[in-house]
Amino acid sequence: MKKLGMMKTILMMGCALALLFAAVPQPVMAANSQMNLTVGTTNDAKAGDTVTVRLVGSNNPGLSTFAARLAYDDSDLEYVGTTWANTISSDSGNIELVSPVTENNQQALNLSAILNKTYSQNETIATVTFKAKNAYTTMPVTLTVREVTDASYNPVTVTTVVDASAGQTQSQSQSQSTSQSQSDSQDDTEYTDDTDDTDDTDSYDDTDDTQDSQSSSGNTHKTSSNKKNNSGNTSKNGNRTDATPKTGAVDLRMVFGAAVIVFLLAAAGCIRFLNKKKEYIMNYAGIKYCDIANGLGCRTVLFVSGCRNACKGCFQPQTWDFTYGECFDEQVQQKVLDSLKPEYIEGMTLLGGEPFEEENQEALLPFMKKVKSLYPDKNVWAFTGYIYDKDLILGGRKHTKDTDDLLSLIDVLVDGPFIEEQKDITLKFRGSVNQRILDLKKTMESGKIVKLME
Repeated sequence: MKKLGMMKTILMMGCALALLFAAVPQPVMAANSQMNLTVGTTNDAKAGDTVTVRLVGSNNPGLSTFAARLAYDDSDLEYVGTTWANTISSDSGNIELVSPVTENNQQALNLSAILNKTYSQNETIATVTFKAKNAYTTMPVTLTVREVTDASYNPVTVTTVVDASAGQTQSQSQSQSTSQSQSDSQDDTEYTDDTDDTDDTDSYDDTDDTQDSQSSSGNTHKTSSNKKNNSGNTSKNGNRTDATPKTGAVDLRMVFGAAVIVFLLAAAGCIRFLNKKKEYIMNYAGIKYCDIANGLGCRTVLFVSGCRNACKGCFQPQTWDFTYGECFDEQVQQKVLDSLKPEYIEGMTLLGGEPFEEENQEALLPFMKKVKSLYPDKNVWAFTGYIYDKDLILGGRKHTKDTDDLLSLIDVLVDGPFIEEQKDITLKFRGSVNQRILDLKKTMESGKIVKLME
């Protein structure tokens, strides 16, 4: 471990350099993968017609997950069924979920797919079939894309376009099944997050959904645009300006003197910061909303940063770094708490990184107390690379003053390090056969290991 004096020196130099070069233009981060999604609706329907909403992907970068919410007016439409693309349905390792819910006095379908293999076809991803109760001219549906990730589980920017000509009535449809039953069972999947959901592309916003549902046309879509002006500095009238002075000379002595003053001020500030006792603030690598791969039912999943296990074959070694991602501040915490409000959200899952590193335990405990206080009926899952009855009990290497209290707030614990040689993609909610899914409440009450499932 580095000495405190060395840490101070490095931090002082870093602060000084940051202040000195704050005005230097920074390179633009590479844009997320992008794809187009056409929402084919059926307009001008008569009562009794069988109508469809088709989600047609194009410019597909290769998908690992897909999640969207389709709201509809149940006074005009009766839900019949959903058919996924043959390419998706033919792979038994995929998880496809359609969960009808009522949100904000509005009927909706949560359409989710977690794929065992990357899905790259440019075709109809899913077809949702309804029966028209009444005649209408504009199909009363609203699509909100909640989360789409690529082969590396990085967020995909989706540009959505509503196209009434792409919808179909029963007489026009081609081999579209309208009676396919939906399976709520979750197949065995090894799921990873990108953690660069740190941009919160998949953020939960009921307000947006409500506003969308009240649009006059009944059809809304999210369009993401990443148009950036990289042509240089521009003035307010649109003309290009040059940041370099046209005349005059720079006094190097003044620049040097200013640099010294800035360095000394930054150093003093950094020393005061280091000497001040401050509560540890945890970073998070990503957040998943309406996730179905990391516990039973739809869940909010928090990926914390920081891990000392360093498992061979880890799918996201970048999360070993405690400084990776973004700060888990009060604003982010409130957003997570709000995401747990809907009835269809079964609970919350803690992942990593490693939730049971000493620093993360300290940060998670007060937050999880809030979760259980607000939502006592929601269940909590946690994944750890440490072994419960070896590392987390009294005397274990990861047992702290916070451990017992944190464990008391968790219902299901998946424990054990990922062992690449024991990897098995057929396992439920696990990556390798050594890992266990523990009914933590019963385990703690009985004093012996009680598994929730094999």
